[in-house]
Amino acid sequence: MLNRYDVFMKLSGNRHPEILREDKISLDGNEVNYTLKRSYRARYARLEIRSAGGLIVTIPRRYRLEDVHTFLQQKSRWILKALTRHSLTLPDLNREEMASGDTVPYLGRNIKVVVQTGSDKYIQPSMLGDCLLISKPKRDVSSGQLLENWYRHQAATIFKQKAEEISGRLGIRFNRLSIRGQKTRWGSCSRLGTISLNWRLMMVPEPVIDYVIIHELSHIKEMNHSSKFWQLVALHCPEWQEHRRWLRDHLL
Repeated sequence: MLNRYDVFMKLSGNRHPEILREDKISLDGNEVNYTLKRSYRARYARLEIRSAGGLIVTIPRRYRLEDVHTFLQQKSRWILKALTRHSLTLPDLNREEMASGDTVPYLGRNIKVVVQTGSDKYIQPSMLGDCLLISKPKRDVSSGQLLENWYRHQAATIFKQKAEEISGRLGIRFNRLSIRGQKTRWGSCSRLGTISLNWRLMMVPEPVIDYVIIHELSHIKEMNHSSKFWQLVALHCPEWQEHRRWLRDHLL
């Protein structure tokens, strides 16, 4: 028997989505796991990609369960693209020791690492096709530290080029660019016009990097997060919300 609270929840539709099952489906030859939920608030079937939970499929109350697989097949292109984008993981280089065959993210794609040991001197890591060659010297230094140094070196060059190009396009001048290793921020802007960017942005897709730069440059005109600030960001980066969600899904 339903009590008064249960009746109220049922009539108002104020219920959290319930998990119906965990299942899998083959999409264009790729096996995709998903969690199926039913929501009493939802009006349409919807899809969501979460870093921890993968693909979440939410259906409204009267949606037929036998139609779920057809719906997923129809949305297969979006699902596979979204899962690829969210499969990127940002490694903690202070804890990880790289080995040949490992992959690391670089500008939104994964590249293979080739580690050579026993060198007598330090050699800057270098790209060789789609591989990153790391020559590890005999002295006690982690390949993770060598990789971080390489990321920082790449960031100093690439971020400067991007910031100068975007600054000219926006008509917003900055004072200088600083490459940092903030623990909780992707970027920042000082009142003196100094833009600071996290070297870990070298791991993320380039459109997301461009969004962060536009975000920080916009702070030179609007040193806040007011509606006027977001209007300025949207003017120069219409897909800013998608890029912002990407960064939230890949927290530092």
